[in-house]
Amino acid sequence: MRQNIGKRIVDISSIVEFYEAQEGEVQHIIGKTGQGKTYEATRRALQYLYSGYTVYTTWRLNLPEYYDEREHLWPIIRNIFTFKREFIRFNFRDNWKYVNLDDFIDAKTGVMNSEALSIFLAKLTDCIFMLDEGQDVFDSHQRSGKIARQTITRTRHMHKTLIVISQRAQAVDVTARGNVTFFYKCEKVSWPFFPTRFRVYRTDEIDESNNYPIWVRHNSTGEKVWEADIWHSGFAKKRIYDAYDSWYMRKQQVRSQNISLEAYDLSFKEKLMALLLKMPYFKPKKEVIHISTDLSTVPRETLKEAETAVELPNEQLLRDKGPARAAPTKRKPKARTDKLLRQSQESAIEQA
Repeated sequence: MRQNIGKRIVDISSIVEFYEAQEGEVQHIIGKTGQGKTYEATRRALQYLYSGYTVYTTWRLNLPEYYDEREHLWPIIRNIFTFKREFIRFNFRDNWKYVNLDDFIDAKTGVMNSEALSIFLAKLTDCIFMLDEGQDVFDSHQRSGKIARQTITRTRHMHKTLIVISQRAQAVDVTARGNVTFFYKCEKVSWPFFPTRFRVYRTDEIDESNNYPIWVRHNSTGEKVWEADIWHSGFAKKRIYDAYDSWYMRKQQVRSQNISLEAYDLSFKEKLMALLLKMPYFKPKKEVIHISTDLSTVPRETLKEAETAVELPNEQLLRDKGPARAAPTKRKPKARTDKLLRQSQESAIEQA
């Protein structure tokens, strides 16, 4: 129904000019494993797509077919108060492009062919190109070729923004680090009973000697005098988690472990019963077995055997060895038996 509201504008040249790509630059998103690099990159990819950019990503995104401003509350309110008549419909199937890095792996060596990817990247203009695992393409341990270096340095006038994503800035080639406009560092903050929160710091301060980003400065006494600003902060959102394909991030590997488990369906009454059984007052008492020390319950034969039980030496062995000194006999300890007899006698005297 909403798609039928309004009249379609045939000449959209003036509107398209408004959504032209801006002057290009190189950005670098870094962060340790699990700190939200892919989350931040996906959040930005969605933001670019909803703003009318053409976006290339090297990981799959789960996107709707389109985004129509007539179907969302905020664009309607915005256009009412700004007296804007045009509502835009972005076709995500055309504006988002997936680049499979496996297509650029050398079949013989199994190593990423950086030059082949750089040639592909060099031909692109007026877009956002987001390169995950950037250290595999622009490896700091390998000198980048001429085309790769030109791809990095010639982004500004091509209206092409290259966003490199890696765990460490040092893992990316020095040429790429030297042309980065801004570095972004991702951090995950977790509190009990609260959703996950992500913080993104931004800096353009670099160490000139090695082109490493600087996040904090100290004076001669070790006191902190400057720290990078928080560029973005927010709680994790399900729609962003759902937007990137975690199955692809596993390289579509088959599950190798099967979990052994059983499931039970408990009614409300049964859940209350389970709760009560966990409380100390309702726990079943353990059966305590009392062992009597009264010697009257011990048979006389058992006591007599305990007193006279002696491990006698082997007589045959003594005869064979002649006058040799016999091994000392091993007697079972009588201390316990003597104690029991003494206690029994004291008890009999007290009763008399």
